[in-house]
Amino acid sequence: SPTSNPTLEVALASLTISGTASDAVGVTQVSWSNNRGGSGNASGTTTWSVAGITLDEGVNTLTVTAVDAAGNASSDSLLVTYSTPDTAAPVITITAPTSNRVYSTNQSTLILSGSAADDVGVEQVTWNNSRGGSGSASGTESWNTGNVQLAEGINELTVEALDKSGRKGVARITVVYDTTKVQVFYKWLQAESGTFALPVEDFSDPEASGGKSIRKATGSGDTDYPDGWAQYSFYVNNPGYYLFWMKVFSDRPASFFTSVDAESDTVWEIDHEADWRWVLIILDEVKPLVLNLAQGTHTLKISGREEGVKIDRILITNDLMFIPSENEPDTVPPAPVLNLRIR
Repeated sequence: SPTSNPTLEVALASLTISGTASDAVGVTQVSWSNNRGGSGNASGTTTWSVAGITLDEGVNTLTVTAVDAAGNASSDSLLVTYSTPDTAAPVITITAPTSNRVYSTNQSTLILSGSAADDVGVEQVTWNNSRGGSGSASGTESWNTGNVQLAEGINELTVEALDKSGRKGVARITVVYDTTKVQVFYKWLQAESGTFALPVEDFSDPEASGGKSIRKATGSGDTDYPDGWAQYSFYVNNPGYYLFWMKVFSDRPASFFTSVDAESDTVWEIDHEADWRWVLIILDEVKPLVLNLAQGTHTLKISGREEGVKIDRILITNDLMFIPSENEPDTVPPAPVLNLRIR
């Protein structure tokens, strides 16, 4: 035990073995040794066992020797391969053409590149496009996809790193392929400029940019359904693809229900961060929300769900590469930005 085969693979650093020994004049002693270090006497003779043998990474040759009353000895060996358990998935990162979650291009092909790392080694990196096409990347720790064919509009590109244990690490980027030339549009809204239905309210907030922010009223409780709302109308002169940003504060994990143009409400979760941050709205916890808006008037509706989150400002823009700072649309902050996730 644990096997009668000559080899064994394990993922634990300690092993117990047992077996039997026989002899015409009687077995007087059973001993063991490991070529990687360690030895001793077994417990028992004709039926014996050794508990807690320490294994080193790699191959350990365990030899058990039985000695009889006349001093004759006989040995048997077991080759035990110990591999450190792989408990972590690979970490994969996209670094080019951008490390941001969204990229816009007027070219029909795109090359992604980046890095991947894993505690036991990356075996393979593959890519997939939601609009069609997939393949294997060149390289592992440092990889690139070669030319990825894009379809007109939104392409969700997923890159996966696979390790020796079959665990996967995933990185994603939303690529918008659009050959239309449009004027860049930034629509900045103060959160308190909307219309409201309680318990969503605007209130005096000296930390907010306009002296007010909005929230689900303190004491109104958490709900799993839309509870009150704030609503905003905005006009799009240039049809095309748009992102939504919000400047939020949350001292605990919280969320809102949100919809655009009366579509179904979706939960937008906000990471716990006791500070004001611009957050990009993320769909299904992985994809940035990118909407193809027609020219005309549109409506953004934010409904209450949980207490503990405040909204100061809202940005709607077709500049998909832009990361908002405080006031100016041409100012990009050096600090990383949190993500707002839709569940």
